[in-house]
Amino acid sequence: MTLERRISPEEEELQAKQAELDALLNQLGQKELDLETLHAEINTFFLAYNAAVLPKVAEARELRARIAQAMYILDPREDTQNESQEARESAEQSERDRQEQFGASEQNEPVQPESFKPSPELRSIYLDLVKKAHPDLGKDDEDRRRRNDFMVRVNQAYQDGDANALQALADEWALGGDPAEGESVGERLVRLIRQISDVRNRLATMDTEIENVKNSDDYLLANQAEQARSEGRDLISEHSELTQNMLTISNLRLPISTIG
Repeated sequence: MTLERRISPEEEELQAKQAELDALLNQLGQKELDLETLHAEINTFFLAYNAAVLPKVAEARELRARIAQAMYILDPREDTQNESQEARESAEQSERDRQEQFGASEQNEPVQPESFKPSPELRSIYLDLVKKAHPDLGKDDEDRRRRNDFMVRVNQAYQDGDANALQALADEWALGGDPAEGESVGERLVRLIRQISDVRNRLATMDTEIENVKNSDDYLLANQAEQARSEGRDLISEHSELTQNMLTISNLRLPISTIG
């Protein structure tokens, strides 16, 4: 007859705390997934939006700067000088923004706008990594920093929709991301209690963080574009055309002496 070893009260408490943490991590994983999906939707939209609009904005601001400079030459006063300087700074900043995203080329290939649609595989790998590698599960400050750096890579791979990169990160973590250490039952219990507290604190902030993203100008514009798409309209093309019209008006205002 085989006698089963009775677990100690500490071990029973350890199992209960682990189950509690696992349930919280399921909630946290879904919240983090929702948040990163919002970020990915915004980034995907603005990749197409900026490709269509940024070059025209840079060109329009360059023309505005040339007009302001011409006005200063024709009427050299302090206020027209200030306007000319401000317009030039704005034009240079727009050109820096354009080059930062697209490089120094004059023309940018149009990007076909598509919604971010993560595959079930991508979502599954991401959720699993959040539950294993989240910074709030770190044993100390150094471990939390290491986990945070790792999750930055995880979030980027998810936003890129790169399941292969995400799987490579999962493999990397499995090879030693969370090395087992010889903890006593008491030490593990203390760690679990702290982890539960940290995860609860993170969960308490996530709904607000998600709502802040949903209320941001970037998300509202991306959401408007998605609604326009459902109506058979292309909001990006509409904004691009509007910017082009403004550019045409600026060209008409440009003094002949400044053209060329």
